[in-house]
Amino acid sequence: MLIQGGRALAENLRLRIVPMVLTDDILSLDDALMATKRSDEDIIYIFVLDKNRLPLASTYSMGVREDLIDFVSQKTKKSIVKFFSEDFGSVLNISTPLMGEDLGSLHLGLNRDSVNAFAYKSILNLSITFAIISVVSMAVAVLIGRGVGKRSEERRVGKECRSRWSPYH
Repeated sequence: MLIQGGRALAENLRLRIVPMVLTDDILSLDDALMATKRSDEDIIYIFVLDKNRLPLASTYSMGVREDLIDFVSQKTKKSIVKFFSEDFGSVLNISTPLMGEDLGSLHLGLNRDSVNAFAYKSILNLSITFAIISVVSMAVAVLIGRGVGKRSEERRVGKECRSRWSPYH
């Protein structure tokens, strides 16, 4: 789920920024990257490399680290997903070409640990909700069963009484 969501986010952002890269509108490109990063707390970084692997724009205030550029950049015609560890935890990097491999690439880093923690909490909440619903359902079934059993017994006793006092018997 994390990979699919990350790819969808990268593809959406790619579609928005390609015109900015084509027109060399670096200010709008920076604004788009920063707005996207602010919109999701699990985004660690976003940067765009040109076809020569030089940074065009990034959410890093001090620029993109050279070792990160070397690790994530590959010429390809499709998205590439890589996991790696940093001091703060695991990172999912999604690299996607802007328009084939000729224009450059977009790189998006997501905090894998916080997304996994969110998934764990969601599963836990669903499990607790399911357990509560199961207990309530069983209690309702027991109450209904007792009510049906009691009415059935009353009918049986009523039939016996009617049959004893019936003038046709």
